[in-house]
Amino acid sequence: MPLLLGILTGLAALTAACGRFPHLMGGAPVVALGLFLIGAGALAVTRRSVTRNMTPVLLLAGVLALYLGNGRLNSSGDNQGIRALPAAIVAHHGLDISGITPFTMEPLHYSGIRRGQVILPSFPLGTSFLAVPFYAVFADATDGRALISRLDEIEKVAAAGLVVLALLFLFLGLRSRFGPRAAFLGTACVALASPIASTAAQGLWSSTGALFLLCAGLGILLRRSHSSSLLFIAGALFGLSAFARPTAVLPALAFGAVLLARRPRIEAAAASLGFACGLLICGALNLLLLGHPFGPYFAMNRAPRSWTTDVLPGALGSLLSPSRGLLVWCPWILAGAALLVLARGPRLRGFAAAALASVIPTWLLIAGYRKWWGGECIGPRLFLEAMPFLAVLVCGVVAQRGRPFLKSALGALVLLSGGTHILATYRPAAGLWSGMVDVDSNTRACWSLTDSQLAATWLPRWSPSDIRGRGFIGNRRRDNGLSGSIDQPAPGQAVSGRLVIRGWARIAGDDLEILAELDASEARAQSSVRRFPRPDVCAAFPALGNCDAAGWEIDFGSPRPNQRGDVSVHAVFRSKDGRFRRYPSVTFVWKPDA
Repeated sequence: MPLLLGILTGLAALTAACGRFPHLMGGAPVVALGLFLIGAGALAVTRRSVTRNMTPVLLLAGVLALYLGNGRLNSSGDNQGIRALPAAIVAHHGLDISGITPFTMEPLHYSGIRRGQVILPSFPLGTSFLAVPFYAVFADATDGRALISRLDEIEKVAAAGLVVLALLFLFLGLRSRFGPRAAFLGTACVALASPIASTAAQGLWSSTGALFLLCAGLGILLRRSHSSSLLFIAGALFGLSAFARPTAVLPALAFGAVLLARRPRIEAAAASLGFACGLLICGALNLLLLGHPFGPYFAMNRAPRSWTTDVLPGALGSLLSPSRGLLVWCPWILAGAALLVLARGPRLRGFAAAALASVIPTWLLIAGYRKWWGGECIGPRLFLEAMPFLAVLVCGVVAQRGRPFLKSALGALVLLSGGTHILATYRPAAGLWSGMVDVDSNTRACWSLTDSQLAATWLPRWSPSDIRGRGFIGNRRRDNGLSGSIDQPAPGQAVSGRLVIRGWARIAGDDLEILAELDASEARAQSSVRRFPRPDVCAAFPALGNCDAAGWEIDFGSPRPNQRGDVSVHAVFRSKDGRFRRYPSVTFVWKPDA
């Protein structure tokens, strides 16, 4: 307990330091410090002395330094509401995010939802509430109102801090079960050689909060001895992870079911009861705050266009794609899976089976998900919640006697995977890859090796061979602050006959240029753009100035006679001063006149 309190105090102090001195979040000295601390931790774990107790301190401080060392936020439009809520709680003492950009503008950003007179995040709320203490530290460093202007750096520090705390719970559980050496290597593997490093620790994704709850529950479940009450708490934490990300319960449920299958029934019953209670609490909170036990996120993803019966691309791509494949970005899983055959004794085989079982339900879900590549992210993001459970594979290989070849193979694959994820975290091209190749409408890029995110990570001067709209974008820099929208058609709307896309795009002093395309199945580029006045836009945002040509309209003509089903429109806004923004795609139904 004193060690745990010491680590928590140290992390709080480091977070406060980052709040007061933002330059601590980037630069070569921070990277060098992180590598030094992890190396010192690796040395300490081999010593049979008091220095071994410093292992988690050194490891987690080093990992935190590497997470912050790139000095750059890697987030997504999906996370805008998640990061705005803790800011509203700390700065405005309420849950309404309407005073925080981008929710001050109309139409409402897709990551927000109106609930009566207030705006709340449309994505799960769990990560937001877990991040509140980190935002409170930054408020102490400045003040509540000034905090709103520093959301990028606060989001980054909050994400890294939450992940490091999650890794602390994971380390303590692994150490209790497998010993300090195996726990060090297992924790270091998932911390640096998985999407935890390149995604969850770089922004407040839904998975960031889910990882915290899953690792806390797993840390309890892995203890060598525990009472039924502790198992109840572990199950409840697994159930509550749905409040951060609903799919997080899948790996937890599979791992717990396999691991507890041979335990006394009273233990399995206690964990199951806790799990059910966690889910009920999650549903009650969603019902109270969002008006539905599953929240709006459930409605967003139950639409028929979100799923497909053609599961082969998702099943293979989520494992083997050079840009999103789990076995490509985390090949160490293959060495760990060998435990099923090579482990000495049924106990290690049981742990290996439970760890691999945690991946299967997530994999099956991804296979049926139309956007199996996970949108704008780095690597196999959709497998994030399974990563803590896969740490057991690494510990199992390290903990068993003999098998030097397997251990060497595991070490080599962990180093390769760690290099990939850390490089991707530090290489801007890897973070920008999804937008550069327009992956949501150009899924062939997921299968290309030369145009892959893996190539963008490892090749210093990489550039894609074919980018949709590349001539329009040129060497411009991305800026999601360029204001505009697609107003017509609305998402899910049925359009018959001639298709006209309308919207607006303007910043102060500049009417933005527009490039719009329909998805690959239609393969239609835009005709000329007609500009027209939008006085309503200027009335809502007076700072934009003259809106005589803020509106835009593009006529795509009539559909093909056999056209049926969903179509997506993708728009890029371009400013005269060298910036561009890809607006979130809008999917609707387009069919011929009846």
